[in-house]
Amino acid sequence: MRNSLSAGPADEAVRYGRTADTVLVGDWDGDGDDTFTVRRGVKYYIANDIRGGDADDVVSYGRR
Repeated sequence: MRNSLSAGPADEAVRYGRTADTVLVGDWDGDGDDTFTVRRGVKYYIANDIRGGDADDVVSYGRR
């Protein structure tokens, strides 16, 4: 992750999800802070904090 809107190396590295997951960034809980979600098939694994561990929410959306 880079903590600014400028080019350059990452400020911090974290692991969330699996290698083949699609990573999305957004404010999923409306608190003003962006965090990660990974999409795996039709499931979205939402984290409301930047940390390891289990997802805070899992949402299914779309078709298989």
